[in-house]
Order: sequence, then structure tokens, then C-alpha cells
Amino acid sequence: MDDGEEEDEQSQTVTIALDLPSGGDLENSGTDQNQQQQQQLEQQQLLIGRNDEHQQNAKLVVDDDDADAAFLTICSPPSSSDLLHPWRRHLRQNANGICEDKNNNGSNKNGISAVPTAAAGGIVRVRHLRAEMAQLLEQRLNPPGCGSMRNWEFVAAHLGLDIDQIVQMRRRTKNPMGALMRRFGEEPLLKILELIGEAERIDVLISIRQFAAKPMGADECHRRPEAPQSLADPALINNSSSYDSASISHNSPSTSSTALVRSLINNASDGPQAQQQNHQKQQRFILILHHENQRNRELRKFHKMLIKNLEIYAQEEGIKIVDVDQCMSDQDLLGSVSRHFDRADQVVMELSPDYAELISAADHISPSDQPDDQQPQIDQRVRMKLYLHQMTYNEVLFNANQNRRFRVVLMQGCRPEHIPRGWPGNTLHYRFPQDFESLCQRLFEPQQKQQQKGQQKMKMMMTN
Repeated sequence: MDDGEEEDEQSQTVTIALDLPSGGDLENSGTDQNQQQQQQLEQQQLLIGRNDEHQQNAKLVVDDDDADAAFLTICSPPSSSDLLHPWRRHLRQNANGICEDKNNNGSNKNGISAVPTAAAGGIVRVRHLRAEMAQLLEQRLNPPGCGSMRNWEFVAAHLGLDIDQIVQMRRRTKNPMGALMRRFGEEPLLKILELIGEAERIDVLISIRQFAAKPMGADECHRRPEAPQSLADPALINNSSSYDSASISHNSPSTSSTALVRSLINNASDGPQAQQQNHQKQQRFILILHHENQRNRELRKFHKMLIKNLEIYAQEEGIKIVDVDQCMSDQDLLGSVSRHFDRADQVVMELSPDYAELISAADHISPSDQPDDQQPQIDQRVRMKLYLHQMTYNEVLFNANQNRRFRVVLMQGCRPEHIPRGWPGNTLHYRFPQDFESLCQRLFEPQQKQQQKGQQKMKMMMTN
């Protein structure tokens, strides 16, 4: 019995140890577990929120770097094709006669006039340009080219003008771009603009892009004068006085293609007498390039003798003889010499030992990197003569090594070693006084032929 009772007590003890907790204890334990789970979830959410904040801060830092990079980025300049795109769009729309969406002023929403009589087929041509745009083209393209900055000569060459015609326009015209626009007034405007783009003149395209939407006014096509067909001849244009400052001032702000065309028409309507009077204002002359030392009285005497004898023949032909020493102005040495050199019909170069000495002295003139006390002292007027001598070489080189208006005279004492190298040694030489008659025939006979041709053209124009 005792053994059975002990076994029952042990079994009860084991049974008590293995009993599960009551219902209340189960509820308390469940709530504790739920609280623990909620705390764990809250901690996880806090960790996730902190990670999101770190990521946002990182993104903000990246955005700040991008903004700085964008601020420091230099935009590339527009290309010529980008600047020509609005011109192509507007001009082609005008050529196709697109007139929808007109406003009350009779123009479409692009600002192009819808007048179909502006040009044949609605094409905007060079002669239909607004005066403001034409003046901008003249101001930008008239200056001489420098390096890669091309000027009106590039446009003229691509329009078909040869070297001789370009040189004549350069010599006789103060507004070559205006003369070019008059001569090719029937060409489409887009063609001229594309040539400016090929020349990489971005500055010109930028300055005129304000006229892309409306290159001409609605009423300009009716009142804008057109050059007569008879004035399109290059010889008549080159000989016309409208290109000279006698008729139109180059410094005047009103100078434009419109004003120049009007002057051409006025000259044509005045008749041959008025044109002859205007032509006499711009008297032809022959420039004499020479140099004598002050001590060489014999050479100076022969120079004066040559000038006097040339003046006798020149008066009969209505031509003036201009000494290079007389055309120099102390206020504007370079400008006065350059103008006389460009406008001279012919240039006579007197070769002598003194002239050869001057040329050889020019070879010893070094750049400005040496001190002034080591360089030979040369008078400013003598420097202008050296400048003219170099200009003769530049012109012959530009004319494909052809001498067109330079005449070489060998003075007393001139020997073969005194003749400069280059074109002066490859052209005809006239000895003075032995070959004076041949020199006069060469100087004045071409002038008579040109006058006869000009008179014949004027008669043909008047009869037509």
C-alpha cells in the first residue's frame, strides 16, 4: 500500500508539472506576445524611415551636383544650319503660297505677307529685301576679309563673278555688297543666305535673324524700284558715278541698296549729258610712283621733265597726272595713298638707283622686337611709297600674275641690277626719254578705246 501511495504522489507531481496554464494566463501571455510583435514592427518601420531619409538626402546631394554641373556647362554656339532653318521654313512657305490662318492684317501667323504679287511664283528675291536688312548685310560684308572671316568676295565668287570683275568692284565701289545685291537682284534670297552660311559668317546670320519671319513688307514689293535691264551690264555699272562718293556719301546713314538703286535710276533718267557731267566729276588720273634722294639733282630734273611731258599728252585726253608726293595728306597718310592707288587708272613706276636703294633698305626693316635705335630711320612718306610698292605685288599676285595697269619706266642711270625681282622684271620697260612716245601710246590709247566703247553702249541704250 505504501508503495502504491508513493507512486500516486509521484504521478500527481508529474501531472501538475505537465499541466498547461489556465485560460487567464493564456490571455496575458497572448497580449504580451502581441505587444512584442507591435514593438518589433515599430522598430522596423523606424529603421525603414531612417533609411528613406538617408536615401532622400543622398538624392538631394546628387541633385545639387547636377545643378552645379548644368550651371558650369557652356552651351555650344548655334551652327549655320540651325540659323538657316527658320529662313528655309518661312521662305518656302511663302514660295508655296501658304495663306491659311490669316489675321486681320492679311498676313499669316508666321508674319509673311500673303501678297502674291511680290515676285513671280511668290518667291522672295534679293531685290525684295527690306532696306534695314540690306543695310545690315552691307555693314557686315563690306569690310575686308581677315583670316577665316570671309566677306562679299566669297559670295561674289560663288555667284559666278571672275577675279577681274571682283577686282573692279573692289577698286571702283565703296559699297560692293550693295552693288552685288543689285546685280543679282533676281536671285532667290535663300541662295544668298546659304552662301553666307557656307562662308561660316554666323555673326551675319545672327544679326539678320530678326527679319526671318518677315524679310519684306507687304507694300514694299510694289513700291521698291527695280534696276533697268540696260543697267545690269557690268561695264556700265563699274563706270557709273553712283558708286563713287561724288553722288552718294559712304558715311551717310541712309546709304543702302534702295538709295543706290534710286541713284542709278536717276542717272539713267537724266540723259547722257547729266551722266557725262557726273563722270567728269570723277576725273581719271595716272599715278606716278617714284623716289629720288634730295642730293640727286640730276634724277630730280629728269623726273620733273617726265611729269611735264606726260601732262601735255594727258590734257588732250582729259586725264590728270598725279605725283605720289602730292597725294599724301598729313592727316591721313595711309588713307589718302590707298584711295589714290585704288582709283588710279594706271600706275607708272619710275625705276632708278635711288628707288632700288629704297627697296633694299626696306628689306633691312625688321619687326618691332628689335630696339628702335637699331632700326633704320625712314620717313613716314617714304614708308608710304614702300607700301605702294608692295601693293603692286599683291595686285599682280591676285590677278594670277598678270600685270594690268602698271607701267615701268627706266630712268637715267638705271641698270639691270636696279630692277626689282618679280613682276617688274617680267613686263615691258620704257626708257626715258628714248621710249617716251611708246609710253604715251601705251598710257593713252586704251583710254580712247574705252571712251569709244562707252559712247557706243550709251547710244545703244538710248536707242533701245
